[in-house]
Amino acid sequence: MAQITVVNAIYGMSGASMDVTANCQAQVNTNPSNFISVTNAALGGDPDPGNRKSFAIIFYNSAVGGSAMRVATCAEESTLYLDTEV
Repeated sequence: MAQITVVNAIYGMSGASMDVTANCQAQVNTNPSNFISVTNAALGGDPDPGNRKSFAIIFYNSAVGGSAMRVATCAEESTLYLDTEV
């Protein structure tokens, strides 16, 4: 199983977002499939009620030597699988 280190994760829209870095690290620490559930409930709230939100994450993956920073994005109500391939 790859070890994911979350550097930064943001959920919301411009002007109405929240830092969900710790939440995302907890999700990958307890999930061997290395996925993030991108929902209001899973991320700890709704930073912009009634509006569509985006999610962005920056992470390191020890499967590629730990030094390859990766960035991934998706819309809310998604499941984002963090790339663990070299």
